[in-house]
Formats: sequence, structure tokens, C-alpha cells
Amino acid sequence: MGAGQRGEPESAKSGVARGADDETMPVSVHKHCGAGSAGIAVDPYGNVYPCVQWRRPVGNLHERRIGEIWAQSTGLKEVREITAAAKGVVEGYGASGPLLNFCPGNADAHTGDPLTVYPSALRRMELAEESVRSGSKKTLLPIVP
Repeated sequence: MGAGQRGEPESAKSGVARGADDETMPVSVHKHCGAGSAGIAVDPYGNVYPCVQWRRPVGNLHERRIGEIWAQSTGLKEVREITAAAKGVVEGYGASGPLLNFCPGNADAHTGDPLTVYPSALRRMELAEESVRSGSKKTLLPIVP
């Protein structure tokens, strides 16, 4: 199966993502999230962000082509490095780390630092751990079929 079909995308299999103008970018599996490396967000004014949540401008489509921003933006390079560091932050919480539901974009918005675990993430982790300890079948987030 190729990219765009059901199943794993080619980029995940090959370790290479196709960018604008068929440029290739390496895909890292050593990151916490795909902000700025698996996708981006663009607002109505052409501002490019690493993701919908992380409102750190990394370029503007009125000034540069998307392929240039994707391949050459120093802001995206920095975000990609931060997401790799964020993986270490989450792993520092051991088995409870995934329960944080940590988002570098949320961290940046709440604390000004994309690598600082914010209070609501810690509270979510505590509630999830409590739920697991008690054997509760309640979910913390709604599950949509």
C-alpha cells in the first residue's frame, strides 16, 4: 500500500516525508509529537505554525513558499529539536509519562516554556493514575466511536 491509502503511510515506512515540490525531509521517530515535522498549521493570513496548538510563527506564505518554509525555517528546526527534547521530559515520568497527555504547544502557552510540564497535565496524570489504581472503568476523555 502506498502513501494516501489505508495503512501506514510511506513516510513512516521509509523514514522520508515528501514535502512541497517533492522535496524530501527525514522523519524522526525520536520525537514526542509531530509538531513541525509531520504537519503544520496555516492561519487565514498565511502565517505558518508548527501545529494548531503551538502558536509560534515559523514563516509566512506571502513571503516564502511552503517548501522553503518546511525545509529552511530556523523556527521549524528549533521546534523539531524541542519535540525531541519533549520526549525525554515525558519519559522522565516513567510509566506515568503518557498519562500527562503532554503538549509542547500547551506548555508554551501556559508557562512560556515548551518543555515545562504545566499544572493541568500533572493533574490529568494524577487523575489517570488514581483511576487505574481504583480499577475504575471511567475514562478521563470521551471516547468517540
